[in-house]
Amino acid sequence: FIVRDIRDEAKDRAIARHILDIHINFSMAETSTPEGEINLLDLKRFISYCRSKCAPVLSEEAAEVLRNHYVGIRETHRTQKRLSTKNGGAGSSVPITIRQLEAIIRISESLAKMQLCYEATSDHVAEAIRLFKVSTLNAASTGALPGDLSSLGPDQVREVQAVEEQIKRRVPIGSTVPQKKIMDEFISLQGYSQFAVRKALQVLQNRGEIRFANQQKLVQRIN
Repeated sequence: FIVRDIRDEAKDRAIARHILDIHINFSMAETSTPEGEINLLDLKRFISYCRSKCAPVLSEEAAEVLRNHYVGIRETHRTQKRLSTKNGGAGSSVPITIRQLEAIIRISESLAKMQLCYEATSDHVAEAIRLFKVSTLNAASTGALPGDLSSLGPDQVREVQAVEEQIKRRVPIGSTVPQKKIMDEFISLQGYSQFAVRKALQVLQNRGEIRFANQQKLVQRIN
């Protein structure tokens, strides 16, 4: 079955609050009192000390920053998609998911842990968001993810784009097809290169049009 990611601001805010509460409560339960002094000359001991003695908790202010960031990005995505759809486009493909929100939380906590802070502040969250934007959102917006075609020659680009269109015809929205079946059909029967088929699947995945399931054995069309 298909899990639909319905974008609703009230629901997004509630989900963000729930995820943040889980991390805050878990961190508070795991927090322990630091013991001993840190030997700054011994990096390995310092890292070990950070891991075992420091369990940062998200501050309320930091949680609010994260919550607003999550809701804001998804609202912007909704607006862009509505405008693009109205103009006949395909819409933006860079929404933020729960998994990415949790990744930002972990980065924030890790930044605090590196400084031996027992509270992840809004400054840690701001840096985590910056890293996330640089590594994920900006990369996706400019096509710098694994599905990028900028490094390919004209003939390769045309072949990959042709495979993309064929895959979208072969796998209707809401359906699931074994990846092996797609590879066999497009390589053996239609004569496309293995590289082009794999690259096309990457591109479609990065655009949010398909996703892999069951250890990448299945291809699900979601958009």
